[in-house]
Amino acid sequence: MKVKSLCGFYANESHLATMLLPYISKKIQNGAQIETILKNGIENNINEVLNNINIEKELKNKITNVNWTETKDCNFEKKINDMSQTNSELEILVNGEKEEIEKINEKIYSYIRNNNVEEKNVNIINLYSMKEFENVNTILDKHDAILNTSGEHKIEDVFKEYNRKNNIKVVND
Repeated sequence: MKVKSLCGFYANESHLATMLLPYISKKIQNGAQIETILKNGIENNINEVLNNINIEKELKNKITNVNWTETKDCNFEKKINDMSQTNSELEILVNGEKEEIEKINEKIYSYIRNNNVEEKNVNIINLYSMKEFENVNTILDKHDAILNTSGEHKIEDVFKEYNRKNNIKVVND
């Protein structure tokens, strides 16, 4: 199982929706499955952005079919197993407080480590409110890349002064 960990930072739920839509649209067009574990639902924000952009109706329907409401947990175990039967990749979007995100990530990585799942791609996108953290470096050190309104990037390309202090990252099997 190839697991990639991305992080993103948002000012408010409207900013989060605006940041996610281009990335999610591209992933859906490429056949990815999207799962969400959201502390705060962003369904209204997603719909507001979708209503203000020019987007193909079929793609818009696929995006609105994603569960954008508040969710405490998702059945990622079933999704990972289902995904092993197809060629699709799985995107798991997680937002909440730093400690909640870490606990959810540990559950996901533990499941992947402890189960025999065929080689597939899982991207875990951890989304942090800019109001809820003090030291961004501790978050960046645990991720492979960063997601912002212009897409996925190397962390060093977004934060020019960033130097990974160590190679500690969330387990990536």
